[in-house]
Amino acid sequence: MKPTLVALAVLLLSSLLFPCAPVAQIGQSGAAVALYPVAHDNFWFRGCEHPFLWPACQDFPAEWPVHAGTYVYLIVTTTNSGLGISGVSCGISYSDPGTRADGIGCDVLDFTLCADMEYPASPDGVPEHAWPSSGGGNRFIWDRTTNCQDYDYRSRGVEAIAGFFYVYAYGPDRFQVTRNNCVNPPEFQVLDCAGPSIWDLNYPSAAAVLGFGGPGYNPCVEGGGTSLYLVSASGVGGSGTVTVRFSADPAGGSTDPSNYIVYPTGFPSQDLGTAAVSVSGPVATLTLRSVLAGTVQYTVEVDHVEDGSGNPIPPHSAVEFVADGQDSSPPLLVSASGVPGTNRVSVVFSENVYAGADVTSNYTIYPSADPPSLLTVTHITRNYNLAMLTLGRDLTASTEYTVAVSNVQDMSGIPIAPNSTVNFTAGLGDVTPPTLTGATGEAGQATVRLIFSEILGLGANKTSNYAVYPAGEPGSPLAVTHVDASQDRVILSLGASLAATTTYTVRVSNVRDLTGNTIAANSTMDFETGAGDAAPPVLGSAIGAAGSDNVTLRFSEPVVGGATTLSNYRVYPTADPSSAFGINAVVVAASQVTLRLNVALVGAVSYTVEVSNLADAAGNVVASGSTATFTTNASGGGPGDQSQAVVAVHVQAHDSKAFGCGSMDPNLSCDRFTRAWPVRSPADVFMVICMADPAFGVSGVSLGVQYSDTGTLADGVGVDVHGYTSCADLEYSNSPDGNAAHEFPYSGGGNRLIWDRATNCQRRTVEPWGVQVVACAFYVYAYGPDLFRVDKNRNLDTGPEFQIVDCPGPYLSDMPWPEHAGSVGFGQDRSGYSPCTAMVPTVHTTWGRLKNQYK
Repeated sequence: MKPTLVALAVLLLSSLLFPCAPVAQIGQSGAAVALYPVAHDNFWFRGCEHPFLWPACQDFPAEWPVHAGTYVYLIVTTTNSGLGISGVSCGISYSDPGTRADGIGCDVLDFTLCADMEYPASPDGVPEHAWPSSGGGNRFIWDRTTNCQDYDYRSRGVEAIAGFFYVYAYGPDRFQVTRNNCVNPPEFQVLDCAGPSIWDLNYPSAAAVLGFGGPGYNPCVEGGGTSLYLVSASGVGGSGTVTVRFSADPAGGSTDPSNYIVYPTGFPSQDLGTAAVSVSGPVATLTLRSVLAGTVQYTVEVDHVEDGSGNPIPPHSAVEFVADGQDSSPPLLVSASGVPGTNRVSVVFSENVYAGADVTSNYTIYPSADPPSLLTVTHITRNYNLAMLTLGRDLTASTEYTVAVSNVQDMSGIPIAPNSTVNFTAGLGDVTPPTLTGATGEAGQATVRLIFSEILGLGANKTSNYAVYPAGEPGSPLAVTHVDASQDRVILSLGASLAATTTYTVRVSNVRDLTGNTIAANSTMDFETGAGDAAPPVLGSAIGAAGSDNVTLRFSEPVVGGATTLSNYRVYPTADPSSAFGINAVVVAASQVTLRLNVALVGAVSYTVEVSNLADAAGNVVASGSTATFTTNASGGGPGDQSQAVVAVHVQAHDSKAFGCGSMDPNLSCDRFTRAWPVRSPADVFMVICMADPAFGVSGVSLGVQYSDTGTLADGVGVDVHGYTSCADLEYSNSPDGNAAHEFPYSGGGNRLIWDRATNCQRRTVEPWGVQVVACAFYVYAYGPDLFRVDKNRNLDTGPEFQIVDCPGPYLSDMPWPEHAGSVGFGQDRSGYSPCTAMVPTVHTTWGRLKNQYK
């Protein structure tokens, strides 16, 4: 048999070794399944790799704040290294059962497998509800022959990482390990390598709970030592009594009603209330403030109850039961509401709903005065007695709508009355259309800049919605070749340059604001170009470093004509003009020109650069024989002017297993970065420093981030940031309002990202674009059209910054903003901006040099 088939056979065999009945409690039965949360922006995050810097499991945090994303590791711990681990079977539970991302309590936005195989299962047979949805179960398998998890981490014992979740808590919740309730009977087991043998783990004492916004439970600290756990519970529909059986006689706290909660399973906020408790032996009888509904599954949750020795029951111990009897009351439709300019409608029922509540065909919505004009329901999020409908188009202001519902059942399976209806009127909302408030253009340039009265939405990036022509000559338009729209600003790229001292007209139609109001058709505005550019470019400075073959020139404006001709440049030692160096290549980036010599510069020597025949975009020629002089540093390096650098943005499909600084293609040059992405499609976004001079390198950058839902991180509107990682050695983030929870990557937040310039100077070059280094990466999801862009770091006492730091000085260089700041557009009619393609470098070379590249 081939080795690969042998390994596969071993894996499949191992997966069958979880039995249908419990086995004796020996061997590995002392293991626990722990949860270890790690801040989602931790710079040493390494996926499934186990960092030795992690604390022992007894130091794992059991509590985590809300509104703070975290990677949560699922770890089998405190196991015997002599037997090892080759499998674990467990489940996961959080407050929104059957869902993963509804914006309530905990949301699991991603899960990464770290074992060799997994067998995820669903609590109700619906594939979409399988692990890692709440209530889902999983069996994780490692090849026991080639990958037995038996490495002993000193005092920790064996720790096997089954996988990790990316979790964001929108409100208080408990994220907890449970039995694998998706198999019959339920399992909470580990599989060793030696037998392999299966060991039942103590539940719930060996199962971790991570509390978001409240206390949790670490089994490595609190597990063991108690003989008290919940065995069963029962109750009858129509009564207000629940009987709870413990494994032993409960003592301290057992008669305190506040230590018990009874609620419909999955809906802990719907506590029926415990008025009194009486205890007889191992049985506690709860008197409730509300009656049970027949055939409904309930959960009894117990805390702070002790056994006879004072050992407490594991926190949040729970047991489920189905109430006997029959519920005869159907759910009722209570109300509905919606905001004009949005595509969401909230529907409220009289009780918790279940089957059919998330089926789009069970809902119909239409203007009350025009029933045939149906609004398509494209998606539904159900939560308790609420259903949030997503529509195929936006609601109209001051319009009454009717919502009709059928086939939706309550927790007992009783359906709502067919065609139950409720009406609501969308509020007045924003009914003011955008207007064109400004237009400018300069002679000799091929761009026109527009300003609108408000932030724009659909249609803002369509070239066909704009026209530019000499005033009074609409039949002679200049072609609009590209549109860059950002907030209330639009830049039009034209197919020809604007003439001097000419009045032009801009005409705009079909552009909408964020609530769907459309600009008046054929809105126009005139602007006049000046006399044009009559000033020639001026050579401002030159600089080079000892040991480098690069010399960087800065001009007063971008140079175009003759800029790539080698003979237009001379570089020589100032003391010996006759000893000019050979020039192998020229890289032009707007007002910066980099010359690549055929020799390396020597330290502590004065050099002169001489230029001729270079022209700007208007054809003005630099003064013939213009010179600039510089002196190299004795030990190499020097005060590099890096202001030509840019911060570009690239977007690609989200890779849950490889997300991070290294998941972007390192050879992808910035002129080929993707800068547009569809909505409702997970994406990884990278901020990348480009076009920096390799002679000086990069050791830091100061920047900010902006997206349309300013001040938020994950609110289900526009772009949401669900994951972030710094790619530098250190970072110093800040917030727009002084609230630490609103720091970068919140919209409006700023950051300084720092690399150790002595040991980790960033000099990696992508030809011909200079240094190219990933500064940070984001995992984002766009719920609607939005622009994700690089901003200034605006939250500093010293004032806004958009700066880059080189390695030799270090010296700070201000980068022009927004010209050197990239963006990504999400959604139809949205496109981002690439500062690289706005400043295209050109390399002059020879056939001989090309051939030498392939020797």
